[in-house]
Amino acid sequence: MLVLIVICISLLLAYVVEISSRTTKVPSVLFLLALGYCLNQICLGFNILMPNMEAILPGLGTVGLILIVLEGSLELELKKEKFQFIKKSLVSAIVPMIISMVLISVVFVYATKEDLLKCILNSIPLCVISSAIAIPASKFLNKPDKEFVIYESSLSDILGVLFFNFFLINQWLTLRVLAGLRHRSSLSL
Repeated sequence: MLVLIVICISLLLAYVVEISSRTTKVPSVLFLLALGYCLNQICLGFNILMPNMEAILPGLGTVGLILIVLEGSLELELKKEKFQFIKKSLVSAIVPMIISMVLISVVFVYATKEDLLKCILNSIPLCVISSAIAIPASKFLNKPDKEFVIYESSLSDILGVLFFNFFLINQWLTLRVLAGLRHRSSLSL
């Protein structure tokens, strides 16, 4: 019974947040993040035990991200004439991601003195243009700009997941490549 009440209240709060995001033009995801943080602080303040959701949160997050990307992509038309447009959005997604990943990783290495691979893995989520925020916020743009944001943020999400999994799963290969780069740079000095 309590679970049903919590689910109903959550749906009502999400509806209120969606309505308020239309008037303030702030993405509802940001409101929901702030609401979740505030509820967590209230529960901690009153010593209310929260159920452990760590097992299902990754799955729920993945489903939510897929739904957001699908909702945004429903308005897109894939035509041969748009391939150049899609290429531009791909370049716009990947180039800033790689540049910021390198810069943030270097800052993390110098600030934390951790190994480069761990710093790269921690920098990737900071480099992704989140479609959870970008796509809902694009509803106020004109059609070409909205399409560009949808393509760019969706590609950025996909590339971010691919990069993260590549560096995480292929740690041995990644460490060998990074060691080779360090060895070459030390030879050139």
